[in-house]
Amino acid sequence: MQLRILFFLSVLFLFNACVSLPEQDSAAQIAARQAQQYEAQGDYQRAADMYWLTAQKVSPGEDAVYRIKAAEMAFVAGNDAQARAIIRKIQESGLSPVERARKRLVAARLAKKVQDTDEAARLLDFPRTGLPVRMQEDIATLLGEEFSISQSGSQEDTLRMMKQHAYSRSEDEAGLIWQQLEAMSTQEISQWLGKSHNSLVKGWLELAYLYRTTQSRESRENALQAWQEKYRSHPVWPGTEMGVDQMVTAGLIETNLVAVLLPRSGSLGKVSQVVLNGIMAANRSQQGFRPEIRVYDTGAGPASVVAAYQRAVSEGAGLVIGPMRKESVDLLMREGLTVPVLTLNYGQEETGYNPNLFQFALLPEDEARQAADRIFQDGHITAIAFAPEGKWGERIIQAFGQRFTELGGQVLETGLYNAKENDYSPTIVEALKVRRGKDRHSGTRREDVQAIFMAATPRQARIFKPLLKFHYAEDLPVYATSHAYSGIPHENRDRDLNGLHFVDLPWLLGDDPDRTDLIPSPEELTGTDKYYPRLFALGVDSYRLAPQVKNFLALPDSTVRGYTGEIFIDQNNRLHRKLRWSTFRDGLPEMVNAIKTKR
Repeated sequence: MQLRILFFLSVLFLFNACVSLPEQDSAAQIAARQAQQYEAQGDYQRAADMYWLTAQKVSPGEDAVYRIKAAEMAFVAGNDAQARAIIRKIQESGLSPVERARKRLVAARLAKKVQDTDEAARLLDFPRTGLPVRMQEDIATLLGEEFSISQSGSQEDTLRMMKQHAYSRSEDEAGLIWQQLEAMSTQEISQWLGKSHNSLVKGWLELAYLYRTTQSRESRENALQAWQEKYRSHPVWPGTEMGVDQMVTAGLIETNLVAVLLPRSGSLGKVSQVVLNGIMAANRSQQGFRPEIRVYDTGAGPASVVAAYQRAVSEGAGLVIGPMRKESVDLLMREGLTVPVLTLNYGQEETGYNPNLFQFALLPEDEARQAADRIFQDGHITAIAFAPEGKWGERIIQAFGQRFTELGGQVLETGLYNAKENDYSPTIVEALKVRRGKDRHSGTRREDVQAIFMAATPRQARIFKPLLKFHYAEDLPVYATSHAYSGIPHENRDRDLNGLHFVDLPWLLGDDPDRTDLIPSPEELTGTDKYYPRLFALGVDSYRLAPQVKNFLALPDSTVRGYTGEIFIDQNNRLHRKLRWSTFRDGLPEMVNAIKTKR
């Protein structure tokens, strides 16, 4: 039963992206977002209640999808009475075929649970063609039928699965597509290939065709190499020996030598040493066999990175960590890499892709997006964003604004302040529309703002937070990126930050991923490492992640709990981090799971 519920949930996940929120109804947006958050956390009863609430807030005709979601969540939560009551109130007229199937599937599960197999069979007696393959399989299993992928048999169904897999990158879905292609004759594949102009479809068909027509291992390897060069961004890359379960090379990468490309000389020499110290600490903490770490200096400039990579490979490196410069990452992106690379920065080409290059960095834009998520989840739909002048601040402001707008929020104003000044009042006064009263203790500000987002260093944050209070914004919750905290507890100096919510590395907030003494705690760092703890953590995680990069491809929805956060991968092989939230209390950061703020 537990397996079937998990399978049921995997089907529900596919429908989350289908839920659209009415732009004009902010209350519905907030409720739906909260419901999705509860669902992601596994709190299915609260998710059911919030989806039901959302259904009450949307306009007629748009409520069915939320009612169905509420019933699905109630069933998974074990609240059969609530699920049954909701299902009875959903009229099938006006439902799409998929929505009708979802509604009946919940009802059939409820019937099957009380041993009413006849009622379950009656409910599920409808055409299944065109439904998602997983739903078809789920229905067949509930009815005790054998399910074969060939049952959903048409090219249209296969095409739908291909599109679905391009979005989800699910290994199971890839396997179903491959089974479907195997059921076709070589002539059918060839004919479809001749008619198709879609690169997604052609990639699948050419891969299936080459397996049918290559007779020797050598010819197959050559054909695969040509296919890989042609379809570098295809969601099933790379194809390997028969069987889609092996199409992505899974398993740890084993090597006797790990090459580290770092600018040991030049302006980045100091910080690169901190990253290297983290790498070496992770190497020393490794149980059993430990590969050799060999450092290659790329301080001569971006152009030196290709030569350093080639030298490392020629000397037997099976993994490469680095480089740090964005320009160097871009150069490697265009190389034919034979050994996997985990970089220590993102390249400047956001959509750049190389199947053997994985980008990892402490990206401030990721933190800004998480701040937007948190502000919206806390019920605030209007915000003012502040950041220092310059490219760094503009990048953060842009990332925050895009994400907050996507969620349904509104950035009322952005304020860029001069970081070199000691008084940011002009920027704050303008953004908040502050008006002074007749005496120094009275005045007003705009009333339509519900939250403040701030990108600032510790020094800037210590100036900024009291100024917000001075300018009548003491009641507004303030959210910040990790840059507001130095990483070193300063109880007296940080008292001005009391109440500030900020996102940061779990390790810096006292959450040790290993709970061992093998990696030093932030308090145990010395020298330069002490002042750059996040770079030290970057080094630790890069060493531990590098051998696992192929596993990310095999399990695209997986996360790894690291020192820099919960790490996951996107479709361009960029690794991102989900961080933890903390609030300053009495001058010290206090990690929290759910921050409660006042509207």
